[in-house]
Amino acid sequence: MTRSRNFSELGSTSTNSFVNTIYNLSLSNDFVNVSNPNFSSLFDYHLKSTSSGKNAGTDGTDIGIYGGAYPYKEGAVPPNPHISTKSIAPTSAANGTLPVNIKVLAQDR
Repeated sequence: MTRSRNFSELGSTSTNSFVNTIYNLSLSNDFVNVSNPNFSSLFDYHLKSTSSGKNAGTDGTDIGIYGGAYPYKEGAVPPNPHISTKSIAPTSAANGTLPVNIKVLAQDR
């Protein structure tokens, strides 16, 4: 099954604007692994190298969530530092120190 999408109605406020929009993208021809129009986390929404949306943004990046100034990052880890794990001892050591371990993650923009 192939279903077309019209991206002209999406508009944009990022640097990757939809000038000269692409009409009728085909799910099976333009995306790596999308077999029907219903969203599934099992699908791969990256554009195929042969897609007309590849490098078609005004800034030279892909059109869609993987392009533009702030593309989606796998795992949805934000670019700002955030605590991913922490371990704080329930009591202080004999010398009065409190063992604390913190792991912080962030992705490149």
